[in-house]
Amino acid sequence: MMIAAVEPIFLDTNILVYASVDTSPFYNRARNVITNYEAKGTSLWYSDYRVNGSNTSI
Repeated sequence: MMIAAVEPIFLDTNILVYASVDTSPFYNRARNVITNYEAKGTSLWYSDYRVNGSNTSI
């Protein structure tokens, strides 16, 4: 039996925020997206890039 490889996906930070804030109008949809990918065994990637007020190079 051959198992198809599942490609990892990059999650936009907004999806993570929406899935974390239950008052967001996108809360349920964001949670469903994440849950569906996890159920398929998809690796979920995200950036931990942070912007702070002292960074003037942006």
